[in-house]
Amino acid sequence: MDTVLHILNTFRGELVTLFLDMAPYIMLGTTIAGILHVAIRKSFVARHAGSGNWLSVVKASLFGVPLPLCSCGVIPTATYLKNAGASKPAVVSFLISTPQTGIDSMIATYGLMGPFMAVFRPITAFIAGITGGTIAHFSEKSGKTPGTPREIHTGKDEPSVQGFFPKLRNMAAYAYFEFIDDIAVNFVIGLAAAALISMAIPDDYFAGRAISQGLPGMLLMVLIGIPMYICSTSSIPIALALMMKGFSPGAAFVFLMAGPATNAASLSVITKVLGKKQTLLFIGSIIVTSLSGGLILDGIISLTGYNLMADIPAHAHGGETVFSWFMTGVSLVFLGLLIFVLIRRVVKRTAHRHTAEERPVTAAGITVLNISGMSCRSCAATAQDAISRVDGITDAEVNIETGQARIKGDFDKKAVIHAIEAAGY
Repeated sequence: MDTVLHILNTFRGELVTLFLDMAPYIMLGTTIAGILHVAIRKSFVARHAGSGNWLSVVKASLFGVPLPLCSCGVIPTATYLKNAGASKPAVVSFLISTPQTGIDSMIATYGLMGPFMAVFRPITAFIAGITGGTIAHFSEKSGKTPGTPREIHTGKDEPSVQGFFPKLRNMAAYAYFEFIDDIAVNFVIGLAAAALISMAIPDDYFAGRAISQGLPGMLLMVLIGIPMYICSTSSIPIALALMMKGFSPGAAFVFLMAGPATNAASLSVITKVLGKKQTLLFIGSIIVTSLSGGLILDGIISLTGYNLMADIPAHAHGGETVFSWFMTGVSLVFLGLLIFVLIRRVVKRTAHRHTAEERPVTAAGITVLNISGMSCRSCAATAQDAISRVDGITDAEVNIETGQARIKGDFDKKAVIHAIEAAGY
């Protein structure tokens, strides 16, 4: 019994330490993410990524780096860009650079891994996006024109919010509720995984072992990271734990790139958006650029003698932790928001299950369609928006928990299916 209590207390200690390390930086990152959500509209990105030339690839990658979207959340925006006329190479560039990092993960990386990694990570993501988009650009048949908007999914922005206080409310709702809701589950899983690694494996256990160093360690991280669903922020504590246990910084960095870049669930949707050929090029580009980034990072450290571990805060090494009242207060606010959105998820799912039992799917005036390929709230919002644009629809509700759309109105069912497929689902 004492052994079990000791294990639980050790795990709790690792979990609390990691959480307090990250929480203030995530709160700052989510605040800036909310500002970007209000300030940068999809139509603005689409205008600059819409041409079929190589410059659109660069712009798409540049726009993607600061946006706080995960490998599933990025798909609705990428689909919007394609339907709004963006070229496939620009969409590939956006799909590669966006989920690897974001303003939230840049700030969290700085707080947990230091300034060097905080700068190296977005620069590498930017170059990776350009590389993947360039490969796609040259693989396109000569004379092929960029995509054009579809009749059903017109790709219009959501209504613009006017006025300072309405924009402030919109920013706060996105930053502190919608965005945190999107990362909550993966953040908790990533934090728990990092705490388990820190607790179960002795420090430097993998140091000097072939599986953790050089190309073998990086290839292992690619195999783990590509199918895994984890956001750019949640990957940070795991990468840090791997470094603490002896994996080379390059191998940990490969996980930081490959893990958030894509996942098994999103690949089927990406195939619909880009086609099989471009999807294979997309995956290949992620593998090549992540391995290259890892090798470059290890090379820089080897040549310069730079001590990356010295950038990690002292408390990450197990030293005494001293937090200001302000930082602790911010961490508690984030904890409260995290608990709130997780409880809200459970309540909504339970309420919907009870409602579904009381109200059959064949209810008069309601058409129910199953939608596959949705992985987050952004996906559900995009599918709902696409359905709502079909003529004759008076009301549409898409539920991410059930994967269903409940639609009212006098409309053409084939047009609705076309709209959903055009949105990438």
